[in-house]
This record gives sequence, structure tokens and C-alpha cells, in this order.
Amino acid sequence: MDGKANSKQVTLHVEASDTQPHVWADRSALFVLLKNLVENAINVSPVSGVVVLTIEQASIRVEDEGPGIRLEHLPFLFDRFWRAPESQYDGAGLGLAICREIAVAHQWRLTVNVLKTGTRFSVWL
Repeated sequence: MDGKANSKQVTLHVEASDTQPHVWADRSALFVLLKNLVENAINVSPVSGVVVLTIEQASIRVEDEGPGIRLEHLPFLFDRFWRAPESQYDGAGLGLAICREIAVAHQWRLTVNVLKTGTRFSVWL
């Protein structure tokens, strides 16, 4: 992640309070989910953009400043191998599908919000 963020001069800003509740979770699955969300955010961010990772209570948010997601693409976003037809980014279209599968397996809620500029993915643990 660092290499891609550095090459695009994207800043990863982490916001977290000092006190967080204890969450029972598969550490490696949570790492994969976060890695996929943050890497996607870096990929779609403009040069010198900012990706914000917010951790509060039992939720995690990843926001980017990319072009956003077209509303007609939302139903397919978490499908395996699906990529937006106009996508300029490398990848097999598996990252978000894997995130959804991890969230479902752990009974977490994973949502996506299209913002005026960019996208926000939220995970409630």
C-alpha cells in the first residue's frame, strides 16, 4: 500500500480515538478487509489526494477523493470479477467481493455511500 500511495503522493490520514471497545474478530480477515478498502481508495484517488481511515466505537470508515461510483454500478459493486466498464485501474474485480464475504461471514455490516467527491465504505463490527 505504501508504495502505491507514495507514487501517487496520496496521504493516508487515520483518525481514531484513544479508547476503543474490544472487538472479537478474525484479525487476518479484518486486515484483508481493511487492506482491500484502503488499496481501492488509493487507486481511485487523484494525485496528491487524501484517503481517510476513521475508526470509532465498533465501526471503520474509508473515504477517498476519487471520481465516485456511478449509481447504476452500485448493484454490481460487490460481485466477484465485476469492474466498472470505464475503469482505468488494475485488478481482477475481487477486492470488494472479498470484503463483502468477510463481512457476511462475521455478521458485520458493510455499506457504501457515494459522496459529492469520492466514496465512503463503512464497516460495522
